[in-house]
Amino acid sequence: AAGMLSSAAVAAPLKVAVIYPKDDPKVSTIGNEATCITEGMLAEAKTKGLVSYEFFDNERDPIKTVAVAEAIAKARFDLAIGTITSSEAIAAAQVLNQAKIPFFATTATNPDVTKGKPFSFRLPFDDYHQAHTLAQFVVKDQKAGKIAIVKNISLPYSEFLASEFTAHAKTLNPKIAVETFEIIEGFSQYSALADKIAAVKPDVIFVPIYAPDVARLYNELAANYSE
Repeated sequence: AAGMLSSAAVAAPLKVAVIYPKDDPKVSTIGNEATCITEGMLAEAKTKGLVSYEFFDNERDPIKTVAVAEAIAKARFDLAIGTITSSEAIAAAQVLNQAKIPFFATTATNPDVTKGKPFSFRLPFDDYHQAHTLAQFVVKDQKAGKIAIVKNISLPYSEFLASEFTAHAKTLNPKIAVETFEIIEGFSQYSALADKIAAVKPDVIFVPIYAPDVARLYNELAANYSE
């Protein structure tokens, strides 16, 4: 997106919609970082007469994101940038692709953000790459024989990454043991979950969930393993 905005001058400034939550307490600092970087890029492009832009608060919610994307499509913006999670990006991409408005997902990694959507683009690598790289590290480099996986089945990001990681790990080592623990959005029983994981005695614990939830689980696991 940055390269596109800083290339040749355009006859009129590109009208850019920016989709981010106004407040993002659940995903650590990633929302603030993404918003800051995006606004910095656009502010510089605006001084050169390349763009005008408007922020839309999607409240970090897929349903609200659909409403925001529909408003962007109705207003006929030239392109849209943003969202934090894959759930939001998938929702935005579906609407914006139908409206033929280019959409650049800045942090979402689930393949469905772009799959079958020619007007949707992902700036980071996707979860196929992430899952395969992590599985390679765990199985080949760490020589893990038993893995515990915690996945949030409410989130496409967590569900897909955990499943793809498991599949690739078993391809690399068919004898590897994998114990999966499922949680849902709003889960809070991390002490009990830590006890269940400790009982399995895994070599590696893979936790593709939000950073604040990882921290809660880590604290419980640290206490459990220090005993």
